[in-house]
Amino acid sequence: MKLLMATIGVAMLLTSPLSAQNRQQRQQQMRQMRQQVTQRFLRSYVQTSGLDESQRVRFRGKMEESFEWGASNAERRGELWEALEGQMRPGIAADVDSVNGLISDLTQSIVDEARYRQTQVADLAEFLSPIQTAQFMIHMERFQRQVESVRGRRGRMQGGPPGGGL
Repeated sequence: MKLLMATIGVAMLLTSPLSAQNRQQRQQQMRQMRQQVTQRFLRSYVQTSGLDESQRVRFRGKMEESFEWGASNAERRGELWEALEGQMRPGIAADVDSVNGLISDLTQSIVDEARYRQTQVADLAEFLSPIQTAQFMIHMERFQRQVESVRGRRGRMQGGPPGGGL
């Protein structure tokens, strides 16, 4: 019995660093994928919108900021969802204060994203025409739908719910 417990303990110690290493590798892959997707999005929009050179420079700068903010917000939101799911384990009482805090933080994250988009569109309207701004909004909506579609396929392939979560 002691040998079994020792073996389980060693296995747990060995898997923890691997999990951290796997998480770091996944995060690095996600960063690289995000950069590739960002570049494709920028090329696609710039090609279809007819931006002049000064607009292109400003647009790329704004979009790089936007994608960085979005990645950071998505990462934080993912951590919040993970923490909330951790509170909802069967057979274990959830900490009501923690659950309320997590719900509040998730809701605030959604509000922050909406405000950020509102500010983003206003910033773009300073140097894009109304038609180019509308093209951007349509382009961004299509892009987000594609991302959600990919996430849904990935979730189904991994045996999870469509959309990868709640």
